[in-house]
This record gives sequence, C-alpha cells and structure tokens, in this order.
Amino acid sequence: MDPSVIEQDEQWARWQRKHRQAAPDEPLELDPFVEEVFHQRKPASSNRALDLACGRGRHALALAKLGWSVEAWDFSSEGLARLKQRAAEQDLEIKCRLVDLRQADLSAFWAQFHFVVQVNYLNRDLLASAHKLLLPEGLFLFQGFNEDWPEERPGPRFRLRAGELESGLPGLRTLKILERDGRSFFLGQRSDA
Repeated sequence: MDPSVIEQDEQWARWQRKHRQAAPDEPLELDPFVEEVFHQRKPASSNRALDLACGRGRHALALAKLGWSVEAWDFSSEGLARLKQRAAEQDLEIKCRLVDLRQADLSAFWAQFHFVVQVNYLNRDLLASAHKLLLPEGLFLFQGFNEDWPEERPGPRFRLRAGELESGLPGLRTLKILERDGRSFFLGQRSDA
C-alpha cells in the first residue's frame, strides 16, 4: 500500500493524532466478554490470530501473551509503532502490517487464520467477508459500538443498529451474540456448509 495515499485522508490524520497523543503507559484493559473469549481459546503453538484495525494493539498483545502467533493490521503508522514498542518491551513477537481496511484487497490472506478479532471498527463490507480470512472451523470475534452508545464518537455511520447482528454474518455459524452498554458482540465459527 502506498502510505502517501492514506496520509491525505482526514480520518487517517485524526487516528494518527489520537495514537501519537496517547499516554505511553495507558492501561490496556479488555472488555470482560473479549477477555473471556480469549482465555477460552487456548492456541496450539502454530495457531495464527489476526487483529484487524488493531490501533495500539491491546488485543494483539493479549493474544500474543496467550501464545498465539499474531498479526496486527491498521492504517495508522503511529498506532503500529506504539504496538511494536510495547511488544518489544514485553518480548512478544507480533507481525504488524500497514493496511487500509477501507479499500484493501485481502484475497491474498484468505484462509490463513485460526482466529480473527475486529474490535471497535465497523466496516460492513469487511464484516461480510471476514469469514474468508479464517481457516475451516476458525473463529471470528467482533465488538462494535451500536446506536445506544452514549458518546458522540464514533458517529452514526460507525454504529450498528440494535439487533443488526441477530441474523448472523455470512459464512459464520453464530456461537454468541451480546448487546450491552452501547456495544454489540459477535462470536462465530467459519462454516463452509
């Protein structure tokens, strides 16, 4: 990807600032549901996980600590730099990729991951094709904001409608759906049936 294309984008600039201004020692707390799922899914040594729109990488770091072989993708070089720094400080190996998920062709990565995590980033096209990134029986975990979220950001375009995940996601067998506190959670398993 050509980083110069991303750099002209206002949304990109806002995320760059946010990641640059974050405190270096900010806590990396996980939502209790996400943490529970992570701890229930112990990996084999070769199992690969992908953190989509990873930001500063709290989920990538948590997965690496649990023994997953982790890739982390984001369009913010600032966020990825913070993740690399934290991973090095904790002696964790995480492969970081600069990827603009709004327009990337991900077909080269289809059927490569045992576990894909997408938290606080809503891209409905990506949600509809996330199952393609998974190996057979692979798991997909999504957490996003919904219309009950009390804060101004993210805006309405980046919020799910109440019950929007109830009908499931393409290519995934629904394992669990949860809505609480203005957030929606989905856990599914790749189903090729």
